[in-house]
Amino acid sequence: MVGVSPRRALAECEAKRAIIGMHDAELDLPEQRRAGLEDGLRIAVRALALTYANHPDYDEEWRP
Repeated sequence: MVGVSPRRALAECEAKRAIIGMHDAELDLPEQRRAGLEDGLRIAVRALALTYANHPDYDEEWRP
């Protein structure tokens, strides 16, 4: 298996943090602006959480 470069790993972490940040920021938007964003961001964050599905603190309700 080819290793992942540290630069790529950091870029991936930054992208994941951006998605989570969008999800958190979306919670502060007025309700009418949240329409459409909410479902997509929830699905994206749940998909990111799948990486941790084997962790004892993973909540099965997070599964997309």
